Amino acid sequence: MHQLQALHGVAREGRKHDGGESIAIVSGQRGVGKTSVAVNLGIHLAKGGTRVILLDAGRGRGNVDKLLNIKSQAHFADVAGSSRRPSNALLGESADIRVVSFATELHGRAGTFPTTAQNCQRAAQRLREQCDWLLVDCPAGLTRTMTAFALACDRVVLVTTPEPTAMADGYAALKYLTGSGFTGRVGIVVNMARSRSTGARAGRRIRRVASRFLGLTWEEWGVIAHDEHVPRAARAGVPVALLWPHGHTSVAIKRICGRLRRGGDHVRSPAVVWRRVAGLFL
Repeated sequence: MHQLQALHGVAREGRKHDGGESIAIVSGQRGVGKTSVAVNLGIHLAKGGTRVILLDAGRGRGNVDKLLNIKSQAHFADVAGSSRRPSNALLGESADIRVVSFATELHGRAGTFPTTAQNCQRAAQRLREQCDWLLVDCPAGLTRTMTAFALACDRVVLVTTPEPTAMADGYAALKYLTGSGFTGRVGIVVNMARSRSTGARAGRRIRRVASRFLGLTWEEWGVIAHDEHVPRAARAGVPVALLWPHGHTSVAIKRICGRLRRGGDHVRSPAVVWRRVAGLFL
């Protein structure tokens, strides 16, 4: 089967599941704080007494492992493959979060297991059966791995900054996903904003353009203002949610967790609303 056809199959079937809620965290480019948002969101969700699994879907050096200051033992092949039970593979734990990582430089298993759409879907399905929240830290940019996991998850969250290039690349990522068959819910986190009002304006601009041309269903997530504690925490090797639990970033992420637990604050795109209204007269 052609890869694009396989992705469309995941889009139709990937969100039919029992178990926890799954969230694919994506970005259009590197350097917008996507992994930091994923890790700290996972920590705050776990503090609420829920079971969290964090899947680092990037290959490189294992950014989640670095931010949590651990060396996870579980690899994608252990979960998506059939040689080991997933419960036995989930050995990397920190701050009440279980971690699974591609991390080829840590595991030395590059090229040993294909990251096809079906394998990504299988991994997501098997992991969320064991948790309340599955967070997938997807590779930055337009990649097949990002697309496959986004199509297999219940929600997609785009992390961007107010910088024009980051916003443009973020929109390109959403366009790429919708072109691959994604029709689910989308939230936006505007990170590193000079102020909450600046970040809110940036989020509205992306939603307005993407609603007009892509017809997506939106969820209000929030803005994370620039916080000098974040790089200091990274240098210390401790997530900011643990080192400064009452700082700007932690407070903003707590708000996001509250929205998630409520099921999300939906913002229906104008195109979808018009189609529903027009249907009343046809």
